[in-house]
Amino acid sequence: MMVYIAVSLITTQMQIVSRKNELEQVQNAITATQQENEEMKRVLESDQESEFIERIAREKLGYAAPGERIFSDASGANQ
Repeated sequence: MMVYIAVSLITTQMQIVSRKNELEQVQNAITATQQENEEMKRVLESDQESEFIERIAREKLGYAAPGERIFSDASGANQ
């Protein structure tokens, strides 16, 4: 009976540590998302909305302006 209780206690402690780590990761993700939302709100409220949209289109969607050529390094070298 004592062995069962000891094993149960250890297992429970390991689950608690695991859940705390998961909670910390989720809280970090929430903080990052909130910061991104605040930046977006700030940009939308300012006169920089078109610049923001253009930056997102370029960085996240890979868009280019008409007539613009985009070159990428196919060698995989990070510069």
